Order: sequence, then structure tokens, then C-alpha cells
Amino acid sequence: MKEGMVMRDETLENYLKTIYQIQQKKGSVYAVNIAEERNISKASVSRCVHLLQEEGYILTDDEKCLILTEKGRKCAEEVIQRYEFFRMPAVWNTQSVRSRSAH
Repeated sequence: MKEGMVMRDETLENYLKTIYQIQQKKGSVYAVNIAEERNISKASVSRCVHLLQEEGYILTDDEKCLILTEKGRKCAEEVIQRYEFFRMPAVWNTQSVRSRSAH
């Protein structure tokens, strides 16, 4: 993944989104939190965490707490915004159908 580009790997983007959301709820994020949230093995989480560290999206402290870098935070926010954007048309289409059927 190149600097300044939105990550294309959907799995890693979803990990960033999960880290961001857990951080918003709990403050601290550990690999076990991600495993529980996504219902996957801790080994799977460890592999992705390693990749995210290599790419500069997250850091870990001495207690193995995962910390989003500025780059990671921005990417997570972009993923969440994209998700919210694509949810909106479904709402609009439902409302549009309702308003047409009412006439």
C-alpha cells in the first residue's frame, strides 16, 4: 500500500474500522478485543495487526495496546464514511418507493 492512497485491501480496512470503533467505545484496544468483536481467532488478528504495523497504520505500546496512527485513523474514518454513504441510497430508495405508492 502506498502512502497517501486509500487502502484497497478490504480485510485490512475492516480491521482499521474495528480498531477505531472499539477505541471509541472502550478507549484501549487489544488483539483479543478485535477477535471477540469479529468472532475470529486471535492468530488471524495477529497476522493483520502485523501487516497494519508494517504499513504504518497502527502502533503498539509496551502493554500490547493497539494505537491508530494519524494515517490509520484517517483511513478508518474514510472506510466508515464510505460505509455510511452506501447505506444512504437504500434509505432514500425505500422512502422514494413509499412516497410513490402513497400517490
